Amino acid sequence: MNRLYKMYELEADKVNLPLKLDYFLIAANSDQRCYNSLSLLLDYNCNIENIVLFDYQKLRPKPKDINGVITPNLEILEENYNNYKNFNPTVNHPCVKDDDDVNFMATMTLSENTQIGIDITGFTVPDVFRILYILKELKKIRSLYVYYTEPQHYIFKENIFNKYEHLLGESIYKPVPEYFTVGSYERELLVFFLGFDLLRSNYIYEKALPDEVVVINGFPAYIPKLKDISLLNNYSFLTAHVDNGHIFYTRANNPFSAYNTLCDIRGQFPDYLLNVCVLGTKPMALGACLFCLENKENVKVTYPYPQQYAPNTTQARTKSWCYIINFD
Repeated sequence: MNRLYKMYELEADKVNLPLKLDYFLIAANSDQRCYNSLSLLLDYNCNIENIVLFDYQKLRPKPKDINGVITPNLEILEENYNNYKNFNPTVNHPCVKDDDDVNFMATMTLSENTQIGIDITGFTVPDVFRILYILKELKKIRSLYVYYTEPQHYIFKENIFNKYEHLLGESIYKPVPEYFTVGSYERELLVFFLGFDLLRSNYIYEKALPDEVVVINGFPAYIPKLKDISLLNNYSFLTAHVDNGHIFYTRANNPFSAYNTLCDIRGQFPDYLLNVCVLGTKPMALGACLFCLENKENVKVTYPYPQQYAPNTTQARTKSWCYIINFD
C-alpha cells in the first residue's frame, strides 16, 4: 500500500503540484467547494490542456423537491452550479450528461502515461467508482491525481442532527455495474460505511440480507461531533444488526486509511464475499474503490440510488487535498 500512499494539502504544499495535466475531470455542482481545487491549480499556473465537465442532470438544482416542497435559495444554487462557465474558455467537453458519462470516458483517447486529475468532490459515490474503473481497467492509466475539498459545515434542517438529507425519496438498492461479483462464496459480508442519512442503513440491510455485517465510521471526522452524529442516526441499525467487535474507524479525509481498514476486514473474513456500500465521505469512497479495484474477484459494490440528490448539503470549505494514486 505504500506505493499508493501520497497525499498533501493543496494550499500548504505547492512543491508536489503537477506542472501539467492532460485532462482535469470535474462535476458541476451547487456546492462551491467543488470548484476550489481547479481554481487553485489554475492560480498556481498548472497547465491544464483539457477541462472535462460532467453536467449531470441529477445534480442540477430543481425548483421543487420530490415532495413538492419549494427549494429555498434556488437562484443562488443555480448561480453556484453555473460557475463552471468561469472556466469555459478551456472547457473541452462542456456537457457530459448522466447517461453518457461512462460512454464518453470509454471513447476518450488516453495512454497509460496520460496525466489526469479528477476532483471527486462534486461526483456521486457510484460515479467515482465507475470512472476510476474505466481509467484503470479499460484505459490502463498508470497514475492519477485525485482532488477533494472538505466542507466546513454540514446542513441539518432546523439545525437538528437527525434531519440531514442527501439522498431524497425512495431508493433503489442495486450493484454498481462494474463491480458485481458473486463468485463461489456461500456467505456474504456487508461492509457498510456509515453516513448521516436517517434510516438508509436499515433499508440497505433489509435489501442486502447479509450473513454478517461490519460498519466503518469516519474518525477523526472533519468536525469532532460528526462521528457521534453518524452513530446516533444509525442507532437502530447498529443495535439490531452489528456486533460490538464489528465497528471499525477510519480517517474521514484519508482514502488510504479506508483501504487499509478494508484489508484488515478481508483478513478477518477470508471466506466471505465483501459487499461494499459507501455512504461515508468521498475520500472513504476513494479508498474503498482502490481496494475493490485490487480485489475484484472478492467484492461487489452496491448503493441505494435515490430518486433525487439534495442540491446542497454543506456550507463553506476548509482544506483541499490531493491524493496521488499509482496503479502500477
